[in-house]
Amino acid sequence: YSLDGTTYQNPSGVHSTVSCEACHGIYNKTAGEGLYYPQFDTTTKQLSDSIGDYGPEFMSYEAVTKTYIINMDNSGTIDVTVTGDDDDYGIYLSLIGPIDDASGLQDLSTSDRWDGTYCVPSVNGTATFAKGSKIYFPSGDKFYGVTFDASPKSGIWIARVFPRSPGIFNYTITSSHPIRQKPIIHIPWNCSECHNPDANGSLIGANTLKPMPSWDNQGLSYTHTDYNSDGKDDVTCRLCHNSFHDISIRNCTDCHIQRPGGHTMANYYDMGYTGCMFCHADPHFEPEAAAGGNCTDCHLEGGTNATAGLPIISKNGFFNSSHYNITGDFNASNYSDISRVCWGCHVNYTEELIDPVHTRRATELPDCEDCHFNETPLNGEHLRKIPPIQIPEHQPLGVDVQTNISTNCTFCHNNSLSILIPTINVKYAEAKNYVSHYVDTANLMTTTNNTTDCWWCHVDNSDNDSWGKPTNPFTSTHNHTPLNLINSIACYPCHISNKVMDNGSPKAGFTFHNDSMAPGAGNDCVSCHDLDGMVREQYQIDVHAMNISGAIHYNLNRGAADTLDPSNGRCWACHGDGNGSEAAQPTGHPDNFSTPKNCGDRECHNFNQSIFYEPMVYEHIRYVDNIDEHVNTTAGCPACHKNSIMNNLDNLIPNDTSLVSHYGSTWNLVNTSDCIYCHLDEDNAVKWGDAPDPRNHTHYAFVGKTLVAGRPWKLVDNYSITLVETTRNAAMFTFEKDGEMLQRDIVSQGNELKFEISGIEDENTSIVNLTINRIFTAKDHYVVELSGNVLASRIHRETDNIACYACHDREYRTDLPDGRDYYVLNKDNENVTLGLMPINFKEDDKKLLNMGEYWNLGEDYSLYVADVNLQSNAARLQLYRNKTLIEETVINEGSIFTHEEWVLEREINVFGAKLDCVFAGTTTQAIILRDVWLIAGEQKILDADIW
Repeated sequence: YSLDGTTYQNPSGVHSTVSCEACHGIYNKTAGEGLYYPQFDTTTKQLSDSIGDYGPEFMSYEAVTKTYIINMDNSGTIDVTVTGDDDDYGIYLSLIGPIDDASGLQDLSTSDRWDGTYCVPSVNGTATFAKGSKIYFPSGDKFYGVTFDASPKSGIWIARVFPRSPGIFNYTITSSHPIRQKPIIHIPWNCSECHNPDANGSLIGANTLKPMPSWDNQGLSYTHTDYNSDGKDDVTCRLCHNSFHDISIRNCTDCHIQRPGGHTMANYYDMGYTGCMFCHADPHFEPEAAAGGNCTDCHLEGGTNATAGLPIISKNGFFNSSHYNITGDFNASNYSDISRVCWGCHVNYTEELIDPVHTRRATELPDCEDCHFNETPLNGEHLRKIPPIQIPEHQPLGVDVQTNISTNCTFCHNNSLSILIPTINVKYAEAKNYVSHYVDTANLMTTTNNTTDCWWCHVDNSDNDSWGKPTNPFTSTHNHTPLNLINSIACYPCHISNKVMDNGSPKAGFTFHNDSMAPGAGNDCVSCHDLDGMVREQYQIDVHAMNISGAIHYNLNRGAADTLDPSNGRCWACHGDGNGSEAAQPTGHPDNFSTPKNCGDRECHNFNQSIFYEPMVYEHIRYVDNIDEHVNTTAGCPACHKNSIMNNLDNLIPNDTSLVSHYGSTWNLVNTSDCIYCHLDEDNAVKWGDAPDPRNHTHYAFVGKTLVAGRPWKLVDNYSITLVETTRNAAMFTFEKDGEMLQRDIVSQGNELKFEISGIEDENTSIVNLTINRIFTAKDHYVVELSGNVLASRIHRETDNIACYACHDREYRTDLPDGRDYYVLNKDNENVTLGLMPINFKEDDKKLLNMGEYWNLGEDYSLYVADVNLQSNAARLQLYRNKTLIEETVINEGSIFTHEEWVLEREINVFGAKLDCVFAGTTTQAIILRDVWLIAGEQKILDADIW
């Protein structure tokens, strides 16, 4: 119970001169302060503190209690009270003393047989320990209370506060006598607390060059040798240094009792640890890094200490390997010089010149790629060849051609060594070890073809484990079965750049590690895919047929710059990458080589125009509804365009899209303004995309409707239904078209009101099919509720193209009931504005005009033939409005004279005429005009839903 503690007797070891306070005191490491105790004064009788804010861990030396010392000086009785900020928080307060009385501690209550420590539990956050108060002691599982009846002796007393509740409790402790908080004895938590690179002041003797590792959860620290090669040290500090109070440094031979290989010195067992450190340096940090910079004395066959048990390199094998002189220091007669060759891989060459160390760990040694796929390799400034031979391809990290990650450099190069694989004095029996020290090129693949014989590896030896089971091109993911491959020569066009080829074979010195290797294919598409190319027939294209001027894609990407065959430009546009230029194409197949642009899938010619500015198509295609247009089809582009194909010699065409994309033309396409040709001729319809007959094409909508008697319900195509009258359970209807009654019917509630007309086929066409749901009858008021399907599209009865144009050509309108022709000037969701066409020639109409003749076109327009020239088959025509010349032109036979004007905020051709023929006789000069039209005069605005 001594406040100053007990002095440790007879300390030994390196800590014998270290004071107790240096380890156990409350000190500052820089100043080296030791343990100190607070001095009492006469005024400090109250302290503020908190408890519960400390969680103990392994090696915790602090406690969850708070301890205070009280100076009892014979002046009255003792009184200690703790008052906190939380009435619900529970604590215990204990008191013992005097601790400096030689006769021992005082019994605070003589009325019981208990002579241990008494305590007081808190009530409402307060606990008091005073003479005459209740104090408690335990017995079994119960507390017993007695009276504090002893008169406290003079001396130092100790009060402790213990928490009984979780959380933090802030409190004030008040004493009747001077009080101070008792200091806590420090227990060192780690060797590194003192032994670290920052130690100074009175702790300077504990300074270390490197930090020591911390203790683990079992209180152990490991900082000596990794004998199981797991990357972590395996020997604890105390195995060599004993306990804290008896720190010592044991000799290495206390453990290393068997002489290791290479240790030929006579006094091995008498050596102290300092003798070992000549080679092994600091035992805390990689002691296996022995021997400094002289590698060959121990590890090269013939070295002074190269004895059994050490890893030993074959002298003959290394001297004849490709790596024998990577640093340029090799000297066959000087082992020290040869050691510097080892430095090229095993250490930092520059640092080795200053502070020699042993090799890096095996896991930290460079891989082949660290030098041969790296322009700034380890020790690059000390290598004989800077950078070393670079291997960008045919390795796991290859730029274009990668091998399986398990088939690394050493897998193949282990087949070509300067000696047979050694079996003795080998620590790492791995291909990397053998290749690094003994690699040569004598037996790589075959001696005659070396690394240009693709077939030898990938076909003949594809199952050979010693060569890493090279990928078989006929069974791999990139199946080469479709290609006409019979030997390595067939591989070169796709896998070797033309830049290193000479008459179809690689130039001398080429290997498959060369950066001219390619992952496959290439940007010269036609060299492989033209007829009789290297690919199988199903992938061949008749390039000649695509080069005829009538071909649909003849001009596609024709301006692309290329150094190969110009025909590749078309391939790059659809199958290639980027902007379709040669420069944008990869060395292998582009990403979408097997999924080219497809007009049928909205990738060109519609919706979004590509960078190749192809002609755009807005109507009569699939998916038109997605671009807010109106004429949608179910047939794709190839369904029609396959009827106009260039002659070709391609015998295996996989589908219509491929057929049209490669060989489509415009020579035999149907007249796109001849609606009847496709839609009313059954044979033509099948040939041109199964075009539907509009006369039998209807669309229905489900509706719910309430009809009031006498109010017609107007339907499409000028049909209407009118409720006439109702009874309690039936209703009378009339069905009309264009104001003419077609049918009168009486239908009971729950039954159906139907009306049909004859279609162009055997089945009838339904106009309405409605169920009578409810009937309401009152005096002079009749109402019905009905629901069902009604015709939502007009019935097509037209059988000539002009009738089709009236609705489906937004630029044209004819056949209004007034018998005159009109042109669509504007149309929106509500109205359509039509312009009168005073003149609108039909297909067979023509007009003969003599030179000098005026033709009154109507609406104050006139055309004058000013001159006729037979030699040039031309005429000079003048167009007047209100007798004022507004347009004059000279046109040749077959040409069209047009005049534009602004109408409803857009510029349109309001007049047009084709000069069909020029006639010049002896007495008559005349012309014949066809296809004449004029838009002028009256404008009509109609409801867009019924026009």
